[in-house]
Amino acid sequence: MKPGKSTDTEYIKIRMNEYGRTREVWLKDWIRLRGKGRRHVVDPGVFASVRGLSGSGSPDLDQGAVSFDAGVGSSGVQDVYYEGRVQQAGDELMTPDGPRELPVRVSIRYFTGPE
Repeated sequence: MKPGKSTDTEYIKIRMNEYGRTREVWLKDWIRLRGKGRRHVVDPGVFASVRGLSGSGSPDLDQGAVSFDAGVGSSGVQDVYYEGRVQQAGDELMTPDGPRELPVRVSIRYFTGPE
């Protein structure tokens, strides 16, 4: 049976120091599988650690990807959630294609009185 269309929604959570520099980055991922039957899913990423969320089970962490098996039942929809701490190289994030800058910039200014 041909698998249905799937969607992948990702959220980035960033822990910064008091100067706005990145300390740690997590990727939270929601993958919606459509269709029926067993599916093997491979999602590219370079992680220091990964864990399943919301009863999604434990994904496998391979070099350059997270993978898992899931079954799509008679409802035709299965949601899979996981969170992974992204590997870093200094201020850059590691990706399967090499180090990349974080896709946001933050500038923090402190004032002790009126600006």
